Amino acid sequence: MRKHGLRAFGLSFLALSALMAFMAVGAQANWLILSGGGTVETTAKVAAAAHTPGVLLIPAKNLEIECTTVTSEGITLAEKSTLATGKVAFSGCTTYSTAESKLTLASKCKPTNAEGKIKAGGVAHLLLHEGQNYVLLEPETGKPFTTIEFGPECALTETSTVKGSIVAECGHLKSETEKVFVHDNCATHQVNGLLQQVPGTTLFPNDKLIYGLNSAASVDGLALVSLEAPFLNASWGGHV
Repeated sequence: MRKHGLRAFGLSFLALSALMAFMAVGAQANWLILSGGGTVETTAKVAAAAHTPGVLLIPAKNLEIECTTVTSEGITLAEKSTLATGKVAFSGCTTYSTAESKLTLASKCKPTNAEGKIKAGGVAHLLLHEGQNYVLLEPETGKPFTTIEFGPECALTETSTVKGSIVAECGHLKSETEKVFVHDNCATHQVNGLLQQVPGTTLFPNDKLIYGLNSAASVDGLALVSLEAPFLNASWGGHV
């Protein structure tokens, strides 16, 4: 069975996760952009990508859904706020069975979402926990993060939602040669930052992803986030 490394189903929700990341410490709770020698408080667009191929893990179903590509669709940091909203699209998705501790391609269960994209959306909030800033990701009220569709030849339910909430942490790789994720406070200034779901359930036991009716799920992977024009190469982040 595959050893789960730094992969990204990308912040769905990750990717959502990707919504946000990092930045300057400010006097008030805000997304802040370092530009032209000062800070800017304004709406800004965020670019999201999969830093590594990633996986939605559903252990109770012996199921993994891996997506190789993440693109942002209108991810926006709200002006003078700790919120961000938008969508990400996952493509290049493949389904695997993990039954009997073996990773097996489930070719009949390749996601069939329109245009080959699983679109996930919602709201991201800056979150202060034990002196560290994190990003809480939630779907819009009354909606799931996303719905995954399968064809009639697949033994799985033809449509299954992913709902709940997820907390992402900011970070960077230890080095180009030693690709180990290192945790950062999300208030740290970054031009390009990485997000991943906080591992385990100790820090945020009430924030969980649910696949279908009641199957626990998690995201294994990294999302890469940065700002789009006119703030390309600007350092940014969030502070509560």
